Amino acid sequence: MALKTDFIDGDILYAGTTSDLGKLNGITNEINTKLIPLQIYAGTDLDIAETDGNTITKTLELDTITGLENYGIININGYAKGNCGNNIAGYPVLNLKIERKEVGGSYSDLISSREFFKAGGYDIASAGVQNNFLYYFVPTAGEKANGLVLKVSIIATPTTEYDSIFWTTNQIVIQKI
Repeated sequence: MALKTDFIDGDILYAGTTSDLGKLNGITNEINTKLIPLQIYAGTDLDIAETDGNTITKTLELDTITGLENYGIININGYAKGNCGNNIAGYPVLNLKIERKEVGGSYSDLISSREFFKAGGYDIASAGVQNNFLYYFVPTAGEKANGLVLKVSIIATPTTEYDSIFWTTNQIVIQKI
């Protein structure tokens, strides 16, 4: 069985009955063996130590990615924690924005802004949470030919001056399939 690699939005990877589980496992194994890391980032440029009630945006432009073929995966893994203080109902949030551009082009949104962590309550500290954000995308013909640059932004937004929110980047991995 050949692996389908020309996916478009809405395609189904595999449909079948539970008796086809062996086939589905075979497809999954084939996909997993074709995951090839193109870039791994493990720095601190996106880390947010505390917001003290202020909105903070941290942005990182990743290195140029070449060698994309059919589609890519961006996997962002990190640790988030929020505090709501002074007996006020606060809901500090972390949003993620990812932009893309073909080398020599201009940025456009891959993900315009997506909330991926929210703390809330009265005068409480949320438990720290390990977050993993996985996003599949299809590179354009120009990105395949000329290279792709991704820009990742973490936006920390407290709702009161007493809120604080923290983010520590563990790893960002760009892979191709």
